[in-house]
Amino acid sequence: MKKKRVYKILYGVLTAMLSLRPNGEEPSGEQEEERLQPVGTSDGSIAAPAISDVVAPEVVEESTGIEPVAEEPEVTEEPIAEVEDEEPAEIVEEQEPAEIEEVVEEQELAEEPDVIEEQPTEEVVEEEQPQDEQEVQEEPAEEIQEEAEAELEEEAQEEEPAEGIDTRFPTVDGLCFEWQEQTQTYTVTGVDETQQRITRVVIPQELFGYPVTEIGDSAFRGCRFLTEVVVPEGVTRIGHRAFYGCYALERVELPDSLTSVGDEMFYLCMAITSQTEFDNAYYLGNKRNPYVLLSIHKSRDVDSCVIHQRTKFIDRGAFAECRSLAKIEIPSGVLGIGCKAFYRCVSLESVTLGSGLVHIGDSAFYGCSHLSSVEYTGTREAWGRITIDANNEPLTKPVMRFRPTFSRPQ
Repeated sequence: MKKKRVYKILYGVLTAMLSLRPNGEEPSGEQEEERLQPVGTSDGSIAAPAISDVVAPEVVEESTGIEPVAEEPEVTEEPIAEVEDEEPAEIVEEQEPAEIEEVVEEQELAEEPDVIEEQPTEEVVEEEQPQDEQEVQEEPAEEIQEEAEAELEEEAQEEEPAEGIDTRFPTVDGLCFEWQEQTQTYTVTGVDETQQRITRVVIPQELFGYPVTEIGDSAFRGCRFLTEVVVPEGVTRIGHRAFYGCYALERVELPDSLTSVGDEMFYLCMAITSQTEFDNAYYLGNKRNPYVLLSIHKSRDVDSCVIHQRTKFIDRGAFAECRSLAKIEIPSGVLGIGCKAFYRCVSLESVTLGSGLVHIGDSAFYGCSHLSSVEYTGTREAWGRITIDANNEPLTKPVMRFRPTFSRPQ
């Protein structure tokens, strides 16, 4: 735009200069040479040709298509400066498109907020509607969850394991288990690392539809905060030192189904109070049979003790150092005698062992130096099948008497 206007101005200037000549006739070549020759003056000096005579040829050259701009830049610069100063209206015209653009931008900005205000309102509505639906759905979901948890507590063992659970070494309710392929059963091996401060343990009867039959060796050893243990029916074995050092343990429930218990099962569990007293000893068991395990004597000064007929095990050190005990008779229902059960009972002279005996622990009769009579109510062959651990020489020194007993047919 600026170039076109500059050309128009130049064209007007040149036209005005050409109009200075009479009749608008272009000079001939000879007249041009005579006009450009210096003119002498009265004092003998030479006068320069007139400005109009010099400019005229340039105008002629421009009209013929010759570009004099490169040769005479002064002619083009002076009119440009004058045009910029004299015609402010042209500057206004150049600014008009910019003003139009600003107006368009303002209109667009004025329209955009309407769109911005409408979009969030629609989003809010879309977000609020699902929230209401979720609130409506959460109430029945919580009720369903509570019912499901109740069902899990009653029938958890009958359900299939959830995806991602390792059924060979699962962890359920803080308890760790191990699958026994040969017997198709589970063994409790301990507690999860996050449950070291556990206070109550209830062993499940089944896991994933398979029976839980054993508590492994040292499974709960060192659980110092453990106060209660419930072992259900169906568990047949409790391993060595299973509850060793559970100093806070107070209540223990043992099942009739036990067929084997390890040595030092409750060693250093000095706080147990859920014991049943019978004659000169205390027992652990369950409501139906509180005499499953003879745990400890009432006093070291006892001279005799009648063991309950429903007793199945005599615990480690049950009568250790009872120096006044002279005679003991073990019923046929007893399966095992723990290590050091009659350790250093120096006055013990007579022992009767029941026919149901399977295992005699290490040093069970060690130091019984006055033992002179040992009687076994089973057969000689059955005696040979009993596992007798080391340091039980007093049982072999006296002459063994076999007095088989037979139940009468009903």
